[in-house]
Amino acid sequence: MFPTSTKQRRFSLFTLLVGVLIAALVALIARQQIEIRNLKAERDLHVSHSKAYQKRFTLNATMPAEILLQTLCDAISRDCVIEPSAAEACKTTVAIDETNATIASLIYQVAHSAGVSVDGLAETVTISRTPTTQNGG
Repeated sequence: MFPTSTKQRRFSLFTLLVGVLIAALVALIARQQIEIRNLKAERDLHVSHSKAYQKRFTLNATMPAEILLQTLCDAISRDCVIEPSAAEACKTTVAIDETNATIASLIYQVAHSAGVSVDGLAETVTISRTPTTQNGG
């Protein structure tokens, strides 16, 4: 059952070592393939989000502005931050019925309907209270 000669022991040790090296190499190759797939998926995700940002949509909804804004921001992978000054206004139920509109235009329309403003569409979309103008002077 066990090798008795030194030559047989060396051969068994060599075979075991080769087996371990092959297993390590296979694991390394599998890991590299997973990393490559993840990079491709990340690239495809970025492309699909930029295409989604340019696509045109139809939206017919009546719900709180906060939910609409967060959903629209999620659609283009942006964080939606509603400043405390705009929180109450964003609870306002808004009705939107738009056809052939971009996500950006939908975000601005919902914000306008709620009486809040959108500060950019970068990594984070910040929603703030629309300043009111003072008459007189």
